[in-house]
Amino acid sequence: MSAFIGAGIVSVAPWSDTTAFDSLTFVDVGNVSKLVPSFSEDRKTLKNFRNAAGGNYASFARVDTAELAIDFRDLSAANLALALWGEKTTAAGHTTIEALLNAAPLVAIKFVGVNLVDGKDATGKFHKVRLGAPQGLDLIGEDFANMSITGTMEADEKIVTAGKSQYFTLILED
Repeated sequence: MSAFIGAGIVSVAPWSDTTAFDSLTFVDVGNVSKLVPSFSEDRKTLKNFRNAAGGNYASFARVDTAELAIDFRDLSAANLALALWGEKTTAAGHTTIEALLNAAPLVAIKFVGVNLVDGKDATGKFHKVRLGAPQGLDLIGEDFANMSITGTMEADEKIVTAGKSQYFTLILED
């Protein structure tokens, strides 16, 4: 892959400890303007005390956290209930979302898209993501509403095959 500008469909399914990712029932969440995995690392270094110049004698690094940032641009009742850890009920021409009733949900997230630069397919499978609370919910503003959520990727321990990630997989067309 060279340059990349992505577009595509983001879908969400409740995570299951018994059902494989590809067998889950995913629901399209509508227009998503950002889907960004990010990582922080825990790095240990041992200073070189053997000479006056210093430097490092040894170092070690491992991923501390893996997160997935999502900007929802469709504020549907289903998306709001998911993002606000709540429940929705529909009656007599309106939908009510009761927010912050449940613990942070565990979901599987699928991205099926294309690189707009070269037209090649791109797929992302985020196996187990614990959604965080929205960092904001634009109810008044001068632009289209945005609901930003960052989720933490957790190890999906159903995946036990050597060489297969328990966190996420990217599939890029050659």
